[in-house]
Amino acid sequence: MADRNLSLLSLFLCLFFGETENEMDTLWNKLAEKGTVMMPLEKYPFAEKFGWTADRFGLSWQLFLSGTKQEIKPVCYLWAISRSCEEAMNFYTSVFMDPDNGY
Repeated sequence: MADRNLSLLSLFLCLFFGETENEMDTLWNKLAEKGTVMMPLEKYPFAEKFGWTADRFGLSWQLFLSGTKQEIKPVCYLWAISRSCEEAMNFYTSVFMDPDNGY
């Protein structure tokens, strides 16, 4: 039987809008590690740089190079349904927390 918690979690999407290519590459490498890449991080007709991956917890991420200050739109409340909630929260905090920039 499928793990309903992870199946449910994978139906939701988090969006990340990045300012620089370096920022995008760094986050992509962390999120895609041990995950599943659906669309590699590269140039597409609809975006200068875009990538779509499911991270190691099954959460789907789409990263866009927007040229504007970093903006993250995660569906945070869904972590509660994951059996590895604490591990996932620690991972996402390590990826996105940047006290020098106030987030």
